[in-house]
Amino acid sequence: MHSHAIPMLDPTLLSDSRPIVVRWLGAVALALIAAIALFLFRTADQPNTPGSGTLTPASAGAASVNVPELPAQKQKLDQGLTLTFEALLKPFTGVATDVRDARLVMLRIPEGAAPTPFLPPGPVRATFDGFINLKLRDSYTFTFEGRGSAQLKINNELVLDAKGDDLSATSSKPTKLNKGKNAFTAVFDSPAKGDAWVRLTWSGEDFAREPLQPDVFTHDISATPLRQANRLRAGRELFAELRCLKCHVSDDATLAKGQGMPELAMDAPDLADAGARLRLGWLARWINNPHALRPDSPMPRIFSAARPDDAAVDPRAWDVAAYLASLGGKGETAAEPVADDEAIGAGGRLFTGLGCIACHVLPDHEKVDGEVVRIPLQFVKAKFQSGAVKQFLLKPEGHFAWIKMPNPKLTEAEAGKIASFLLSKCKDDLAAPADVHPDVSKGQQLVEATGCLNCHTSLKLVNAAKTPSLAELNKLEWTKGCMATDVNARGKAPDHQLTGDARAALLAVTATDFTSFTRDSGPEVAERQIKSLNCLACHSRDGRDDPWTGFADEIQAIESQLPGQPEVHEGLTPEQFRPHLTWIGEKLKPEWFSAFVAGDVKYKPRTWIYARMPAFPARAKLLAEGLALEHGCPTTSPVDLKPEEKMADSGCRLIGKDGLSCISCHGVGEMKPIGTFETVGINFVYTNERIRHDYYTRWIRDPGRVEPGTRMPKFGDSDGKTALKQFFDGDATQQFESIWHYLQTSPKMTPPE
Repeated sequence: MHSHAIPMLDPTLLSDSRPIVVRWLGAVALALIAAIALFLFRTADQPNTPGSGTLTPASAGAASVNVPELPAQKQKLDQGLTLTFEALLKPFTGVATDVRDARLVMLRIPEGAAPTPFLPPGPVRATFDGFINLKLRDSYTFTFEGRGSAQLKINNELVLDAKGDDLSATSSKPTKLNKGKNAFTAVFDSPAKGDAWVRLTWSGEDFAREPLQPDVFTHDISATPLRQANRLRAGRELFAELRCLKCHVSDDATLAKGQGMPELAMDAPDLADAGARLRLGWLARWINNPHALRPDSPMPRIFSAARPDDAAVDPRAWDVAAYLASLGGKGETAAEPVADDEAIGAGGRLFTGLGCIACHVLPDHEKVDGEVVRIPLQFVKAKFQSGAVKQFLLKPEGHFAWIKMPNPKLTEAEAGKIASFLLSKCKDDLAAPADVHPDVSKGQQLVEATGCLNCHTSLKLVNAAKTPSLAELNKLEWTKGCMATDVNARGKAPDHQLTGDARAALLAVTATDFTSFTRDSGPEVAERQIKSLNCLACHSRDGRDDPWTGFADEIQAIESQLPGQPEVHEGLTPEQFRPHLTWIGEKLKPEWFSAFVAGDVKYKPRTWIYARMPAFPARAKLLAEGLALEHGCPTTSPVDLKPEEKMADSGCRLIGKDGLSCISCHGVGEMKPIGTFETVGINFVYTNERIRHDYYTRWIRDPGRVEPGTRMPKFGDSDGKTALKQFFDGDATQQFESIWHYLQTSPKMTPPE
């Protein structure tokens, strides 16, 4: 049943010079050892029930840590699946398990990689648990793709058991699923060698084989093991976000080099020229209490003896601000952009049209209950020196590589207009009072003494701060210093103003042995980046709408008050839908995806959309590779197909006017679409470098099932035929494949006549 079978007897035993009894006893002993190890790894043939796994660290990092227990909750179902991993730590030492949420029944673990940050590399069992939810009763045929062994149970009945290097060789019989919830369990055992990967597909009477859509799944998010694992992950993420290892260094060479968890390499803003960019009044108030200006800031309150709600600025904060304001020289700032009505109006329309509004709110915005949390902009004028807003918009990552603000790829003129609009909405209400006389020299001494240099390494000063190492902290109870709940226990340590949930999450991760920081899992990395970068503010995924689309009334209210008239832009369509992210990991080739997110692709694929994809240079590769693995795909594309001349020629004719007329909506190189009205498609010259073949095949077969609401028509009927009998006797599969051969002739593809 499992791919990890007991090894067969070695044929070389037949030529061994030892007595035959000794040879056979040795072979039997080896087989017995293998069987026992397998038994320990596979504690039962039956798959685990949802949420039954619990994380079992190899050794505790801080035995005295008191991790609060999670209160029990009533069952609560939400979209997704529970994914439980079981890994053999060492022979005869037991099984370690870990649990996380999953969107899809898809997975790829590269050989030698860890299945999760909390489990070691090696053989693993992955169990997907939850429910399939249907509107109508119907029959479906299921097929696994991948290598290893996999079993599927629906409503407690085994419907599919596949094994080997090609799991797709075995399919289930048509299986009836009920209307409503159907209990679902899929178990995957990794192969002995090579990448472990699996994908579950299904087919029905009215659709061909395809992956199961994420919105058909639900799982129990109230299960205690899942909540414990999610809290542990939240603590690990917070530990990196707060840069704990910048102050509390580790003796582990892996952690010291920032290997393993990518976020350990996060930098902090470069302050070497702070005075040329930032104003004194804002700097002082930010240093005094960052959370008062931005509640989600990872920057702690350094001078934490006073209460967090004290309005007065600590004199030491003024001194540090004065020192930072002295850096970068004077008279080096650029002039403020022109702020006439035309520039302000154009900047406001760029603010709403390019998606800035998806992540930010203007100072005069009236918040309503239940609204999506966005970053306020009321301190823009108070924060930036003259001309610095424009320069920041042109390159946000210029002073902070891991900044969450993307590069919107603005022109000089566009950056100036947005800056003019924002500055017209803000006030400089954080200016330094006349009676404040900060001491620059004291400020420098405080920077050297209080630990600022642990994170802000661009300041070339002497770091005199003394903080306990991670090993020393492990001997404590993690209730003092940064983790303290009151001023007296915190002492001189900085105040991160942790919530109770945040503190409990940090305690959970400090109770482990910290090995989770030395490794990571690509899908988990990608999901963290999607959350951190707020990708779903602009893009819908898994049947859930993006918030930006829901801000239509707010956008209309802003634009109705803007001076001037909107610019006329040629080539834009009335429908400004941005691409869905549901299948992005299996859709795009990782190399192109990474370059596109990094901002290195010089063309705009969707020329008919006013918005543009901003750049996230520091996170691009993490997103591209992690999402590919989440979809069960490799992180490198296979060698491009060498197009066959006859097939490519047929494909060229098929996309033309006498074929499927693809060129009505799609351009081909310099050739523009010939019949577009409200629908435009991406130029075919870009397809070869962008799209994976498997996704193309599924998309062209039935676009509406892949992306509901698309204007792309379905060309084939339920029998796999098109109306074009002159091409391959109407066989849709061969026609679509010939188009693929034609697309592989890019960039020298010849447009159809």
